[in-house]
Amino acid sequence: MQIFDIWAALLQDKEAVIFALAWIGWGSIMLFSILRSIWGNGLGFLESISLAIGGSVLPIFLAVIPIFALGAFLGLHITPVVLLALMFFTAGAALRATRQTQDEAKRVPELSLLIGGILLLSVSLRLPFVTNILFPSYFDSAEHYRIISILIQDYENASRTANFISPVASYYHLGYHLITAVMTAIAGVNLERMMLVFGQIILAFAPFPLFFIVRRETRSDLAGFFAVLLGVFGWYMPAHAANWGKYPALLGLLTVQFALGILYLVNEQKEKTLKFRAAFVLAVLSICVSLLIHTRSIILIGIAIVSWKLVEKWEWLSKAVRSLFGGLVLTSLIAEIAYLERTDIFTPLLDPYLHEGIWVTGAVVVLSILAWSKHKHIVFTCLLFMLFVLSSLFIPVSANTFFTLLDRPMIEMVLFIPLSMLGGTGFAMLNELPFLRFKWLKIIAAILVSGFVVFHAFARYSFYPSDCCVLIGNDDLLALDWMDERLPHNARILISSSEIRISPSGQSPQNTGADAGIWIAPLIDRPTVSLPYPSDFRQVDVLNHLCEQKITHIYVDSTNQSFNLEFLSARPDWYKNLLYLPDAQVYQVNGCRQ
Repeated sequence: MQIFDIWAALLQDKEAVIFALAWIGWGSIMLFSILRSIWGNGLGFLESISLAIGGSVLPIFLAVIPIFALGAFLGLHITPVVLLALMFFTAGAALRATRQTQDEAKRVPELSLLIGGILLLSVSLRLPFVTNILFPSYFDSAEHYRIISILIQDYENASRTANFISPVASYYHLGYHLITAVMTAIAGVNLERMMLVFGQIILAFAPFPLFFIVRRETRSDLAGFFAVLLGVFGWYMPAHAANWGKYPALLGLLTVQFALGILYLVNEQKEKTLKFRAAFVLAVLSICVSLLIHTRSIILIGIAIVSWKLVEKWEWLSKAVRSLFGGLVLTSLIAEIAYLERTDIFTPLLDPYLHEGIWVTGAVVVLSILAWSKHKHIVFTCLLFMLFVLSSLFIPVSANTFFTLLDRPMIEMVLFIPLSMLGGTGFAMLNELPFLRFKWLKIIAAILVSGFVVFHAFARYSFYPSDCCVLIGNDDLLALDWMDERLPHNARILISSSEIRISPSGQSPQNTGADAGIWIAPLIDRPTVSLPYPSDFRQVDVLNHLCEQKITHIYVDSTNQSFNLEFLSARPDWYKNLLYLPDAQVYQVNGCRQ
């Protein structure tokens, strides 16, 4: 990673960076104040900060709803200066109202510098991703862009008499889209840049809630920080999910971790006091917001609750039964992993953890064995969570077996959470190893383990966009501008598609866009029709299909899964080239009988 790319990202997208950081910073401060007002000294400063970062989405979402409603239905729009001023004053008031002990107040400056430094490092690592990419990657991003664009249009152009445009026929992660729409509209930046920057900022903050439960279980700040370190550097997931345009799922990682942290605190309350009721309300609110951010968040939270409660019951069993049940869970998990590794369609799922990240995962396994002696509850809960998450891949939720309880990308994204918690919990046990009796030996061991994780990340992982998923380039944008100017609005454009298989029992019910053609509809508002990219345009039946679909033009670019130019060039009587660029071409369909 080149250092100057960080500076380049700040210069290129400074408004988007400032607003994204301001929103998450404000949300974290507001929730930090709420947590401290409920638990007071029952939560440590660092525990409160880490939990508040995860829950920052709650105040943001609750603020975005009235802001959007005022703009969309009353035509009242808040300016950037007014918004930043309101954030500053409300955050300041919240901090002034926060209770702190005298000893804690003395540590606040140094702890704040520590957290700020780690966050700055994490953000700096993620920002270079946006320097050499024009639009968000993969086909998911085009749909997110379309939905957010409509919401921005509703916010900016609607009035009391205007019609509200629904961006989707049914619910589709509207929490993420609403937040991004309001952020983009107020900041006045290009939507594609806000999507890219906001996604990387989310990634920078996502590992920090890992600190809370690990610190709560082990009473070790270092263990909590090591869990965060694993979340940042351990595996190329969840960072690679930005290449898939999984922005709602990434934002959902924050809310899921916050919900689990609050539920952990609720579980600690043995009596139904005012604190318990406040925590319960906050837990319900966090679960509801998680559901709105990403639908499958509720499944992850449910699996975590079931895992935790089963382990609580397990601890009341006899030693022999506990050993039998524990062995069964471990054997099932190993068998499940072995099956996934042998199934071609599932092999990518475990690649971040068993191939590219095998050394880090191996270290986590060793640390988990150390943690078992003292922290069986958290270790066994993480193992059960992984078992159930992987098993959900085989549980259909409809007659179409393509749709399962959790899909492969979602599972691939979330496995870093239990693994990081296992590693952090085991890290706390380094102090109790008999051969590390001297303090200096413990310090060296901690530095070596942490240094290995960081070195492995910089040696093996890329902090830049993956070539696999970048679908749009400069020539594509030129071609889109040309089509917007030259093609009639009723033109029907053919774009390439490919089948996506993430289930062993079926294929996607529809093909997905495979090249920059997916951006035609959201960017220039022309209808598109997809066709599998291997289609042979020399065949009469393919031409007949185009004619039946009333296709007028064909879009081709240089990506691996775009249409074959040789097939189109072989029939100049059917297909006329209207625009030729090195990496993008537009053809007109002339072979249909009038």
